[in-house]
Amino acid sequence: RNVAASNRFLNELAERTQVNQVYVLDKNGLTLAANTCGDGKSIIGENYGFRPYFKSAIAGDAGRFIAIGLIKPTIGYYLARPVLVGERIVGVAALRISLSLESFRAQVTQAWTDNGELALITDEHGVVLISPQEKWMFSKVPQLSEPERSASEAVRQYGNHPLQPLAMTAESLPGTDLKLVRFTDLPGRTFVQKAYGMSGIGGYIYMHVDAGQYWEPILVHTVVTAL
Repeated sequence: RNVAASNRFLNELAERTQVNQVYVLDKNGLTLAANTCGDGKSIIGENYGFRPYFKSAIAGDAGRFIAIGLIKPTIGYYLARPVLVGERIVGVAALRISLSLESFRAQVTQAWTDNGELALITDEHGVVLISPQEKWMFSKVPQLSEPERSASEAVRQYGNHPLQPLAMTAESLPGTDLKLVRFTDLPGRTFVQKAYGMSGIGGYIYMHVDAGQYWEPILVHTVVTAL
C-alpha cells in the first residue's frame, strides 16, 4: 500500500544484494513497486504478465529467464518467486541480474585470434549470446523451429532481433558426442564441436577446435566402432 516505502526498501535490498532490479508484480503482471536501478528509471506501471518467468511464478513455481529488457535493452537473467498470503498466491517477486557479456566476449575473441578455438555461448534454445563473430550474435544453433521462434517473439525475449539460423552444417560422429561442423562464413575450415550444458541458468557452450587436430583419433574411433 505504501509504494514509496516499498520502493526505498527494494532500493536498499538491491544495493545489499548487488542485483540490478528488484520488483513486485500483482497477479496480472503489473509492476507495483521497484527499485530504480541506480539510474532514475522506474518500471512501475509496466506489465510483465507475458514473460515466462512471471507465468511460472504465478503458477507457484520458480521462474527463470534470459532476455533483453524492455526498458533497458541489455541482456539480463531473471528470477521470480510467488508472493504468498497464507497459502494464496497474490503476486510475484522478481529480480534481474544484468549479464555483462563484453568481458566474456573479449576472452572468446582472444581465444579465436590466438588459437583458432571458436566458442559460442547460447541460451537453452541455442540462440547465440556470445560469439567472436559479430554477425552471428542472436542467430540460432541449430535452426530455430517455427514454434520456438514464435514463442520467443511473443514474449519479446530478444527485442527485434530476427533469430535467423546460423549458416552451418553439422555431422554427428558415430559412437561419440562430437560433431564435425562447417560454417558458411568460414570457408575451407572444418571443426570438431563439443557441447557443454550450463545447468545453473540453462544454455550451452559450444566449443569448436580445428578438425585437423582430431583426424587420426576420429578415424581410429570410427573404425573401432564399425568393427
